[in-house]
Amino acid sequence: MKIYPYLLKVKVSQNPTIDENGIPTYPSDPIEWQEIGVCRDEIAGAGQKISKVDGQIFECTATIYAPKDTPKIEAGTTLQVVDVEGNIRLEKQVIRFSRDYFHCRIFV
Repeated sequence: MKIYPYLLKVKVSQNPTIDENGIPTYPSDPIEWQEIGVCRDEIAGAGQKISKVDGQIFECTATIYAPKDTPKIEAGTTLQVVDVEGNIRLEKQVIRFSRDYFHCRIFV
């Protein structure tokens, strides 16, 4: 049994291009996803609440665990947890990223 059986992907920022009139043009689909590592996810219990550094309290729907060397994912970034068959298990925005002693926790 693998500790981290799923892939962790983040949505790649698609910056607009500015035409000669100064009007931004945003890229169209497909949205690009960048694989950043492996993970496992656990659905949160009823009404799990977490607080951010600034004191705001959020309701968390899942916690994602990843290896300690996983790159930091900023709050607000959209991520996906994908199984080995390519099925999307979870797609949410990050509320908080926490690097702990043995692993990282990502609250979504």
